[in-house]
Amino acid sequence: MAGDQRLSLASQAFSLRHAYPQGRGRIERGSQLLFTVQLQPTAASRTYTVRIEYTLGRQPQVRVLNPPLRLREGASEIPHIYSADRICLHLPEEWTAGMQIADTIAPWTSEWLVVHE
Repeated sequence: MAGDQRLSLASQAFSLRHAYPQGRGRIERGSQLLFTVQLQPTAASRTYTVRIEYTLGRQPQVRVLNPPLRLREGASEIPHIYSADRICLHLPEEWTAGMQIADTIAPWTSEWLVVHE
């Protein structure tokens, strides 16, 4: 069952590459996966370059690299964002290391971008 066992970095990288063949990924120091991909959440949306960073045993982190996120008119901050421009996609208990990033974090990022727009 998904979530019961930790998936390897190689498995995560393979599934991301399969789901997003235009993306670029690498494993660094044997413990961190970096995957950069362009996402266009809807046909009317802008195209965003995002980077997913995943270290074994930790929650994946996602940053929007380009275009820079902007405040909505009249807003004082961008909602659902952590420090260092990491976007908030889920509650900690909603993702486990047995889940495929390609099936969860990447689509959740597209959903976040639609709401942000």
